[in-house]
Amino acid sequence: MIHKSTRLAAFFCAAVLLAGLFLCPALAEEYRTLREGDSGQDVIRLKTRMYELGYFKSLNFSDTYNQTTVERVKQLQKKNGLKQDGIATPELQALIFSDACVFQAPTPKPAATPKPQTAAVQTEGASWPEVDEQGFLAEGAEPFVYENAAEGLWAYISPNIHIEIRRYEDTSIKLMWFETSIALNERVKLRSLRVSEKKSGTFRQPADILAKYENVVLAFSDDFYGYRTRYEGKHEGIIIRDGQIVAESTVKASSKKFPPLEILALFEDGSMKTFESDEKTAREYLDMGVTDTFAFGPILVQNGEIRADIYTYDKTRREPRTAIGMIAPRQYLVLTAVGRRTNSKGASFQWLAEKMLEKGAVEALNLDGGNTCSLIFMNKLLNRPENVQKKDIRYVSGLIGVIEEE
Repeated sequence: MIHKSTRLAAFFCAAVLLAGLFLCPALAEEYRTLREGDSGQDVIRLKTRMYELGYFKSLNFSDTYNQTTVERVKQLQKKNGLKQDGIATPELQALIFSDACVFQAPTPKPAATPKPQTAAVQTEGASWPEVDEQGFLAEGAEPFVYENAAEGLWAYISPNIHIEIRRYEDTSIKLMWFETSIALNERVKLRSLRVSEKKSGTFRQPADILAKYENVVLAFSDDFYGYRTRYEGKHEGIIIRDGQIVAESTVKASSKKFPPLEILALFEDGSMKTFESDEKTAREYLDMGVTDTFAFGPILVQNGEIRADIYTYDKTRREPRTAIGMIAPRQYLVLTAVGRRTNSKGASFQWLAEKMLEKGAVEALNLDGGNTCSLIFMNKLLNRPENVQKKDIRYVSGLIGVIEEE
Protein backbone atom coordinates (compact mmCIF):
# COMPACT_ATOMS: atom_id res chain seq x y z
CA MET A 1 0.00 0.00 0.00
CA ILE A 2 1.34 3.45 -0.92
CA HIS A 3 1.48 5.80 2.04
CA LYS A 4 -0.82 8.83 1.82
CA SER A 5 2.08 11.30 2.22
CA THR A 6 3.94 9.59 -0.64
CA ARG A 7 0.90 9.99 -2.93
CA LEU A 8 0.64 13.65 -1.99
CA ALA A 9 4.35 14.22 -2.65
CA ALA A 10 4.09 12.56 -6.06
CA PHE A 11 1.02 14.64 -6.92
CA PHE A 12 2.74 17.86 -5.83
CA CYS A 13 5.91 17.06 -7.81
CA ALA A 14 3.87 16.28 -10.90
CA ALA A 15 2.13 19.61 -10.49
CA VAL A 16 5.48 21.40 -10.28
CA LEU A 17 6.67 19.68 -13.44
CA LEU A 18 3.50 20.59 -15.30
CA ALA A 19 3.86 24.18 -14.14
CA GLY A 20 7.39 24.18 -15.51
CA LEU A 21 6.14 22.88 -18.86
CA PHE A 22 3.17 25.21 -19.34
CA LEU A 23 4.02 28.30 -17.31
CA CYS A 24 7.75 28.55 -18.06
CA PRO A 25 8.34 28.23 -21.83
CA ALA A 26 11.95 29.45 -21.35
CA LEU A 27 12.74 26.46 -19.12
CA ALA A 28 14.50 24.50 -21.87
CA GLU A 29 16.79 27.47 -22.40
CA GLU A 30 17.79 27.58 -18.72
CA TYR A 31 18.76 23.92 -18.44
CA ARG A 32 19.97 21.39 -20.99
CA THR A 33 19.07 17.71 -20.73
CA LEU A 34 21.83 15.87 -18.89
CA ARG A 35 22.45 12.17 -19.30
CA GLU A 36 25.28 9.65 -18.89
CA GLY A 37 28.45 10.79 -20.66
CA ASP A 38 27.75 14.53 -20.43
CA SER A 39 30.16 16.81 -18.58
CA GLY A 40 30.52 20.45 -17.62
CA GLN A 41 29.84 23.02 -14.93
CA ASP A 42 26.10 22.35 -15.10
CA VAL A 43 26.80 18.73 -14.10
CA ILE A 44 28.78 19.98 -11.08
CA ARG A 45 25.95 22.36 -10.15
CA LEU A 46 23.44 19.52 -10.39
CA LYS A 47 25.56 17.23 -8.20
CA THR A 48 26.14 20.02 -5.69
CA ARG A 49 22.40 20.62 -5.39
CA MET A 50 21.78 16.88 -5.06
CA TYR A 51 24.41 16.80 -2.30
CA GLU A 52 22.43 19.51 -0.50
CA LEU A 53 19.33 17.35 -0.90
CA GLY A 54 21.11 14.30 0.54
CA TYR A 55 21.55 12.24 -2.63
CA PHE A 56 25.37 12.49 -2.63
CA LYS A 57 27.43 11.80 0.49
CA SER A 58 30.31 14.20 -0.20
CA LEU A 59 31.31 17.09 -2.43
CA ASN A 60 34.20 15.14 -3.97
CA PHE A 61 32.70 14.45 -7.37
CA SER A 62 33.81 14.87 -10.96
CA ASP A 63 32.22 17.04 -13.65
CA THR A 64 31.05 13.94 -15.52
CA TYR A 65 27.49 12.60 -15.55
CA ASN A 66 28.61 9.05 -14.85
CA GLN A 67 26.88 5.83 -13.81
CA THR A 68 26.87 6.91 -10.16
CA THR A 69 25.07 10.11 -11.15
CA VAL A 70 22.50 8.09 -13.08
CA GLU A 71 21.80 5.94 -10.02
CA ARG A 72 21.50 8.98 -7.71
CA VAL A 73 19.13 10.71 -10.13
CA LYS A 74 17.02 7.53 -10.22
CA GLN A 75 16.90 7.59 -6.41
CA LEU A 76 15.72 11.19 -6.52
CA GLN A 77 13.12 10.37 -9.16
CA LYS A 78 11.83 7.45 -7.10
CA LYS A 79 11.69 9.56 -3.96
CA ASN A 80 9.69 12.19 -5.83
CA GLY A 81 7.30 9.71 -7.47
CA LEU A 82 8.67 10.16 -10.99
CA LYS A 83 9.72 7.87 -13.81
CA GLN A 84 13.15 6.41 -12.96
CA ASP A 85 15.24 6.78 -16.11
CA GLY A 86 18.26 8.56 -14.61
CA ILE A 87 18.02 11.47 -17.08
CA ALA A 88 18.01 15.04 -15.77
CA THR A 89 15.63 16.81 -18.12
CA PRO A 90 15.16 20.60 -17.88
CA GLU A 91 11.87 19.97 -16.08
CA LEU A 92 13.51 17.64 -13.54
CA GLN A 93 16.32 20.14 -12.92
CA ALA A 94 13.72 22.87 -12.33
CA LEU A 95 12.25 20.64 -9.62
CA ILE A 96 15.66 19.81 -8.14
CA PHE A 97 16.58 23.48 -7.81
CA SER A 98 13.20 24.38 -6.32
CA ASP A 99 12.02 24.09 -2.73
CA ALA A 100 9.51 21.40 -3.74
CA CYS A 101 12.03 18.58 -4.25
CA VAL A 102 11.83 15.81 -1.64
CA PHE A 103 15.01 15.39 0.40
CA GLN A 104 16.80 12.07 0.76
CA ALA A 105 16.70 11.16 4.43
CA PRO A 106 20.19 10.37 5.76
CA THR A 107 20.92 6.70 6.32
CA PRO A 108 23.02 5.39 9.19
CA LYS A 109 26.64 4.87 8.26
CA PRO A 110 27.51 1.17 8.02
CA ALA A 111 30.09 -0.26 10.35
CA ALA A 112 33.63 0.05 9.03
CA THR A 113 34.73 -2.94 6.99
CA PRO A 114 38.04 -4.33 8.27
CA LYS A 115 40.88 -4.03 5.82
CA PRO A 116 42.26 -7.32 4.50
CA GLN A 117 44.69 -8.94 6.90
CA THR A 118 48.01 -8.71 5.09
CA ALA A 119 50.60 -9.39 7.78
CA ALA A 120 52.87 -12.32 6.95
CA VAL A 121 51.17 -12.81 3.56
CA GLN A 122 53.40 -13.14 0.51
CA THR A 123 52.55 -11.35 -2.74
CA GLU A 124 52.00 -14.62 -4.59
CA GLY A 125 49.68 -15.95 -1.91
CA ALA A 126 47.61 -12.84 -1.29
CA SER A 127 43.89 -13.28 -1.87
CA TRP A 128 43.42 -10.47 -4.35
CA PRO A 129 39.98 -9.80 -5.84
CA GLU A 130 38.94 -10.57 -9.38
CA VAL A 131 39.14 -7.56 -11.69
CA ASP A 132 38.00 -6.83 -15.22
CA GLU A 133 40.34 -6.56 -18.20
CA GLN A 134 41.15 -2.96 -17.28
CA GLY A 135 42.04 -3.89 -13.72
CA PHE A 136 38.95 -2.56 -11.92
CA LEU A 137 36.45 -4.22 -9.61
CA ALA A 138 32.86 -4.85 -10.62
CA GLU A 139 30.44 -1.94 -10.26
CA GLY A 140 29.23 -1.58 -6.69
CA ALA A 141 32.03 -3.67 -5.14
CA GLU A 142 33.69 -2.42 -1.95
CA PRO A 143 37.27 -1.16 -2.43
CA PHE A 144 40.06 -3.63 -1.74
CA VAL A 145 42.92 -2.22 0.37
CA TYR A 146 46.25 -3.98 0.89
CA GLU A 147 48.97 -2.58 3.14
CA ASN A 148 52.16 -4.41 4.06
CA ALA A 149 55.12 -2.16 4.90
CA ALA A 150 57.37 -5.12 5.71
CA GLU A 151 56.73 -6.57 2.28
CA GLY A 152 56.92 -3.17 0.61
CA LEU A 153 53.55 -3.48 -1.13
CA TRP A 154 50.44 -1.34 -0.97
CA ALA A 155 47.35 -1.48 -3.17
CA TYR A 156 43.93 0.08 -3.60
CA ILE A 157 41.48 -1.40 -6.10
CA SER A 158 37.90 -0.24 -6.70
CA PRO A 159 35.46 0.02 -9.62
CA ASN A 160 37.16 3.33 -10.51
CA ILE A 161 40.80 3.09 -9.39
CA HIS A 162 43.67 0.62 -9.45
CA ILE A 163 46.80 1.67 -7.55
CA GLU A 164 49.78 -0.48 -6.66
CA ILE A 165 52.85 0.80 -4.82
CA ARG A 166 56.01 -1.28 -4.61
CA ARG A 167 59.16 -0.45 -2.69
CA TYR A 168 62.54 -1.43 -4.10
CA GLU A 169 66.13 -1.19 -2.89
CA ASP A 170 69.46 -1.50 -4.69
CA THR A 171 72.15 -1.74 -2.04
CA SER A 172 74.92 -1.65 -4.65
CA ILE A 173 74.14 2.00 -5.40
CA LYS A 174 72.51 2.81 -2.04
CA LEU A 175 69.10 3.67 -3.40
CA MET A 176 65.58 2.97 -2.15
CA TRP A 177 62.60 3.97 -4.28
CA PHE A 178 58.86 3.48 -4.72
CA GLU A 179 57.09 2.71 -7.99
CA THR A 180 53.43 3.74 -7.96
CA SER A 181 51.30 2.52 -10.85
CA ILE A 182 47.98 4.31 -11.30
CA ALA A 183 45.05 3.32 -13.52
CA LEU A 184 41.88 5.42 -13.53
CA ASN A 185 38.62 5.05 -15.39
CA GLU A 186 36.73 7.94 -16.98
CA ARG A 187 35.02 8.83 -13.69
CA VAL A 188 38.25 9.78 -11.94
CA LYS A 189 41.15 12.04 -12.85
CA LEU A 190 44.35 13.21 -11.20
CA ARG A 191 43.47 16.11 -8.93
CA SER A 192 45.41 19.20 -7.89
CA LEU A 193 45.07 19.42 -4.10
CA ARG A 194 45.75 23.01 -3.13
CA VAL A 195 46.19 24.86 0.13
CA SER A 196 44.05 27.77 -0.99
CA GLU A 197 42.10 28.66 -4.07
CA LYS A 198 43.19 32.31 -3.76
CA LYS A 199 46.54 32.35 -1.97
CA SER A 200 48.82 30.13 -4.04
CA GLY A 201 51.85 31.09 -1.95
CA THR A 202 50.42 29.64 1.26
CA PHE A 203 52.12 26.58 2.74
CA ARG A 204 50.80 23.72 4.83
CA GLN A 205 51.98 20.28 5.79
CA PRO A 206 50.72 17.47 3.53
CA ALA A 207 48.41 16.17 6.25
CA ASP A 208 46.81 19.60 6.59
CA ILE A 209 46.17 19.79 2.86
CA LEU A 210 44.59 16.33 2.80
CA ALA A 211 42.29 17.35 5.65
CA LYS A 212 40.53 19.68 3.19
CA TYR A 213 39.50 16.77 1.00
CA GLU A 214 37.61 13.52 1.53
CA ASN A 215 38.40 10.06 0.19
CA VAL A 216 42.01 10.80 -0.84
CA VAL A 217 43.58 7.47 -1.73
CA LEU A 218 46.96 8.67 -2.98
CA ALA A 219 48.87 11.96 -2.93
CA PHE A 220 52.38 12.98 -3.98
CA SER A 221 54.52 16.05 -4.61
CA ASP A 222 53.58 18.52 -7.33
CA ASP A 223 55.66 21.31 -8.89
CA PHE A 224 55.87 23.47 -5.70
CA TYR A 225 54.99 26.56 -7.73
CA GLY A 226 53.78 28.30 -4.56
CA TYR A 227 57.38 28.63 -3.41
CA ARG A 228 58.29 30.52 -6.55
CA THR A 229 55.21 32.71 -6.14
CA ARG A 230 56.02 33.61 -2.57
CA TYR A 231 59.80 33.83 -2.45
CA GLU A 232 60.90 34.56 -5.98
CA GLY A 233 58.00 36.77 -7.01
CA LYS A 234 58.29 35.94 -10.69
CA HIS A 235 58.64 33.09 -13.15
CA GLU A 236 56.33 30.62 -11.44
CA GLY A 237 55.96 28.83 -14.76
CA ILE A 238 52.77 28.45 -16.77
CA ILE A 239 50.41 27.05 -14.16
CA ILE A 240 46.87 25.85 -14.79
CA ARG A 241 44.80 24.21 -12.09
CA ASP A 242 41.35 22.72 -12.67
CA GLY A 243 40.97 24.62 -15.94
CA GLN A 244 41.90 27.99 -14.41
CA ILE A 245 45.04 29.99 -15.22
CA VAL A 246 47.02 30.53 -12.00
CA ALA A 247 50.33 31.89 -13.34
CA GLU A 248 51.76 32.77 -16.75
CA SER A 249 55.28 34.08 -16.13
CA THR A 250 57.93 31.67 -17.36
CA VAL A 251 61.51 31.57 -18.64
CA LYS A 252 62.94 31.02 -22.10
CA ALA A 253 63.69 27.46 -23.08
CA SER A 254 67.34 28.46 -23.54
CA SER A 255 67.56 29.68 -19.94
CA LYS A 256 70.01 27.97 -17.57
CA LYS A 257 67.62 28.47 -14.65
CA PHE A 258 66.75 25.51 -12.45
CA PRO A 259 64.15 24.25 -12.40
CA PRO A 260 63.78 24.89 -16.14
CA LEU A 261 59.99 25.23 -15.70
CA GLU A 262 59.30 22.71 -18.46
CA ILE A 263 55.68 21.66 -18.65
CA LEU A 264 53.71 18.46 -18.19
CA ALA A 265 50.16 19.11 -19.43
CA LEU A 266 47.21 16.96 -18.34
CA PHE A 267 44.36 16.80 -20.86
CA GLU A 268 40.65 16.16 -20.31
CA ASP A 269 40.94 12.65 -21.76
CA GLY A 270 43.59 11.71 -19.18
CA SER A 271 46.54 11.93 -21.57
CA MET A 272 49.74 13.85 -20.82
CA LYS A 273 52.26 15.70 -22.95
CA THR A 274 55.53 17.50 -22.16
CA PHE A 275 56.45 20.91 -23.54
CA GLU A 276 59.28 23.43 -23.37
CA SER A 277 58.86 26.17 -20.80
CA ASP A 278 57.79 28.81 -23.35
CA GLU A 279 56.41 26.58 -26.11
CA LYS A 280 52.76 27.45 -25.45
CA THR A 281 50.85 30.18 -23.65
CA ALA A 282 48.39 29.41 -20.88
CA ARG A 283 45.50 30.33 -23.17
CA GLU A 284 46.80 28.00 -25.87
CA TYR A 285 46.92 25.14 -23.37
CA LEU A 286 43.30 25.76 -22.39
CA ASP A 287 42.25 25.89 -26.03
CA MET A 288 43.94 22.49 -26.51
CA GLY A 289 41.80 20.95 -23.75
CA VAL A 290 44.40 21.02 -20.94
CA THR A 291 42.98 20.96 -17.41
CA ASP A 292 46.22 21.18 -15.41
CA THR A 293 49.87 22.00 -16.06
CA PHE A 294 52.84 21.25 -13.83
CA ALA A 295 55.96 23.35 -14.31
CA PHE A 296 59.25 21.96 -13.04
CA GLY A 297 61.58 19.70 -14.99
CA PRO A 298 63.70 18.62 -16.56
CA ILE A 299 61.67 16.62 -19.05
CA LEU A 300 62.75 12.99 -18.65
CA VAL A 301 60.94 11.23 -21.52
CA GLN A 302 59.29 12.83 -24.53
CA ASN A 303 57.55 11.05 -27.42
CA GLY A 304 58.75 7.69 -26.10
CA GLU A 305 62.44 8.65 -25.94
CA ILE A 306 64.77 9.90 -23.22
CA ARG A 307 65.51 13.57 -23.70
CA ALA A 308 69.14 13.88 -24.85
CA ASP A 309 69.86 16.88 -22.63
CA ILE A 310 69.21 14.76 -19.53
CA TYR A 311 72.80 13.55 -19.88
CA THR A 312 74.12 17.09 -19.59
CA TYR A 313 73.10 17.17 -15.91
CA ASP A 314 75.57 16.17 -13.20
CA LYS A 315 75.21 12.40 -12.70
CA THR A 316 76.64 12.63 -9.20
CA ARG A 317 73.86 14.98 -8.06
CA ARG A 318 71.58 12.56 -6.23
CA GLU A 319 68.60 13.79 -4.26
CA PRO A 320 65.17 12.72 -3.02
CA ARG A 321 63.04 13.07 -6.14
CA THR A 322 59.50 12.68 -7.48
CA ALA A 323 58.71 12.08 -11.15
CA ILE A 324 55.51 11.30 -12.99
CA GLY A 325 55.10 9.60 -16.35
CA MET A 326 52.26 8.54 -18.62
CA ILE A 327 52.14 4.95 -19.88
CA ALA A 328 48.85 5.59 -21.70
CA PRO A 329 45.89 7.94 -21.13
CA ARG A 330 44.68 7.43 -17.53
CA GLN A 331 47.63 5.10 -16.83
CA TYR A 332 50.49 6.71 -14.95
CA LEU A 333 53.71 5.88 -13.11
CA VAL A 334 55.09 7.85 -10.18
CA LEU A 335 58.70 7.32 -9.07
CA THR A 336 59.63 8.43 -5.57
CA ALA A 337 63.36 8.19 -4.77
CA VAL A 338 64.41 8.27 -1.12
CA GLY A 339 67.51 10.33 -0.42
CA ARG A 340 69.73 12.02 2.18
CA ARG A 341 69.93 8.81 4.19
CA THR A 342 72.79 6.47 4.95
CA ASN A 343 71.19 3.60 3.03
CA SER A 344 69.70 5.73 0.21
CA LYS A 345 71.52 8.64 -1.37
CA GLY A 346 68.77 9.65 -3.79
CA ALA A 347 68.47 9.46 -7.58
CA SER A 348 69.94 11.35 -10.51
CA PHE A 349 67.86 12.67 -13.40
CA GLN A 350 69.47 10.08 -15.66
CA TRP A 351 68.34 7.26 -13.37
CA LEU A 352 64.77 8.60 -13.31
CA ALA A 353 64.63 8.92 -17.10
CA GLU A 354 66.01 5.44 -17.72
CA LYS A 355 63.65 3.90 -15.18
CA MET A 356 60.65 5.70 -16.69
CA LEU A 357 61.53 4.43 -20.16
CA GLU A 358 62.11 0.91 -18.83
CA LYS A 359 58.62 0.92 -17.30
CA GLY A 360 56.96 2.04 -20.52
CA ALA A 361 56.45 5.78 -19.98
CA VAL A 362 56.12 7.78 -23.20
CA GLU A 363 56.04 11.19 -21.46
CA ALA A 364 57.63 12.00 -18.09
CA LEU A 365 58.66 15.02 -16.04
CA ASN A 366 60.71 15.48 -12.90
CA LEU A 367 58.65 17.16 -10.17
CA ASP A 368 59.59 18.75 -6.86
CA GLY A 369 62.04 16.81 -4.73
CA GLY A 370 64.31 17.38 -1.74
CA ASN A 371 62.82 17.45 1.72
CA THR A 372 59.34 18.28 0.38
CA CYS A 373 59.24 14.98 -1.51
CA SER A 374 56.08 13.15 -0.35
CA LEU A 375 54.32 9.90 -1.18
CA ILE A 376 51.11 9.41 0.81
CA PHE A 377 48.86 6.35 0.68
CA MET A 378 45.64 6.26 2.72
CA ASN A 379 46.96 9.14 4.87
CA LYS A 380 50.28 7.40 5.58
CA LEU A 381 53.55 9.02 4.51
CA LEU A 382 55.45 6.10 2.97
CA ASN A 383 58.79 7.64 1.99
CA ARG A 384 59.73 8.77 5.51
CA PRO A 385 60.41 6.73 8.66
CA GLU A 386 57.24 6.00 10.63
CA ASN A 387 58.64 7.86 13.65
CA VAL A 388 59.45 11.05 11.72
CA GLN A 389 58.48 14.12 13.71
CA LYS A 390 55.81 16.41 12.29
CA LYS A 391 58.15 19.38 12.64
CA ASP A 392 60.62 17.63 10.32
CA ILE A 393 58.11 17.36 7.47
CA ARG A 394 58.44 20.31 5.09
CA TYR A 395 55.49 22.54 4.31
CA VAL A 396 54.22 22.51 0.72
CA SER A 397 51.84 24.56 -1.43
CA GLY A 398 49.99 21.61 -2.94
CA LEU A 399 49.92 17.95 -3.90
CA ILE A 400 48.72 15.81 -6.78
CA GLY A 401 46.10 13.34 -5.65
CA VAL A 402 43.72 10.55 -6.54
CA ILE A 403 40.31 10.81 -4.89
CA GLU A 404 37.57 8.18 -4.87
CA GLU A 405 34.87 10.39 -6.34
CA GLU A 406 31.12 9.82 -6.49
